[in-house]
Formats: sequence, structure tokens, C-alpha cells
Amino acid sequence: MYCSLRLYRADPAKVDEITHLVDTDFADTLSEESGFIDYQAVACDDGRIFSMTMWQDEQGARRSEELSAEFVRDKLAGFDIRRTDTLTGDVRVSRARSEMLEPVHA
Repeated sequence: MYCSLRLYRADPAKVDEITHLVDTDFADTLSEESGFIDYQAVACDDGRIFSMTMWQDEQGARRSEELSAEFVRDKLAGFDIRRTDTLTGDVRVSRARSEMLEPVHA
């Protein structure tokens, strides 16, 4: 299992709008990709946003980097948002409760 973690900085006043678009226009696109396991987007109070996508293989994790860059470029161009870092790695430890399988919508 592989994880792709992406870190962003945005205008704190726009984070709700951005995460709504991520929920309605991006999360389902990822979930339809081969090897998809899980996606989370987390908004911090200071305008930072991070997303974590879990994949069955490294290829899926790398593909999610491309898809997220396209989404930011094409759908979030009007927002003051920039990617500050991307990390991809092999998941070595994982636990989840069954409640984690329920979608959360912004």
C-alpha cells in the first residue's frame, strides 16, 4: 500500500470553498482510479490544507500527484492556492475503524 501526501497553502477565508470543490469535483474522480483505497482532505485553521490518498501500488500514488496538479490548475486557478510539498511512500503501519469507510462531505 502506498500513500501520497500533498501540502497546500491557501487564503484562510477561501478554505471552505476550496474544500467544497475538492469534495464535489475531485474526490470522486480519484475514487474511480484503479488501485484507489482512501482519500482525506484536511483543512487547518491557518489556510494550510493537506490531502492524503492511499493506493494499492506506487503507480496509483504517482498518478494521484498528476491528477491533483491538473485539478488545482484547471479548477482552482481563481484561488490563491499553491502546493508547498508532496510526499509519496510505502505504508508500513495502518489501522482503521469500520467508521472510516463512511464518506465525509464538506
